[in-house]
Amino acid sequence: RKGKDIMPAPRYVALLETSEFAKDQESVGIERATCSKWISCSDLTLISLPFSDTYKRPCEDIKLINKTWQEYTEQNNISEESLELLEYMSCEIAKRFDNSQEYFKVAHFVYYLMRIHPVTKEADGMIYPSVPAEGEGFNVVLKPEVVDRYLMFDNASLCYMAKNKMQMKVMTVNHARVDDGKIEYIDDIQNIEAAQEWFDKIASGLEFRN
Repeated sequence: RKGKDIMPAPRYVALLETSEFAKDQESVGIERATCSKWISCSDLTLISLPFSDTYKRPCEDIKLINKTWQEYTEQNNISEESLELLEYMSCEIAKRFDNSQEYFKVAHFVYYLMRIHPVTKEADGMIYPSVPAEGEGFNVVLKPEVVDRYLMFDNASLCYMAKNKMQMKVMTVNHARVDDGKIEYIDDIQNIEAAQEWFDKIASGLEFRN
């Protein structure tokens, strides 16, 4: 998926996290999707839990955070109850759920960390692995006030996501250009020509779904 930047990992993860079409292993067709890029104007402090070992394709960042966590627990005295709770919530975050109501335990725990716990409530947000991407990438959740204060829009692009069940290819069609507060999309001719052949192999005969 990441060869020659045909499908950059962040964009791939974003599509898997936001598109039910992308997550459905039986879906067939082509979906249009808009991805945006935002830049932080300041260093951010993020919380991470010990990540579950159930992710099939953990990326290097996740491996590094897990290694750091293991070293920290070996060098510091942490109560057994606290470790059990953190590991339990880590496993909950790694689960696939059919509807948002099943995330209530995770949501309440994250709220407690972000707003109540004296050690972590000053953090800007939290980082956790992507479940649909099997840990190949990760997500960052930020407090609303942090987004308003520190994030700045950088770019956006329109993508065509062709999918035939387990086979999926994404082609970037254009990029956004911001001029005097207005967004204009410019065709990415070079990327389209480079990706057309392998995209057509998947997209041939498929219809747009949106």
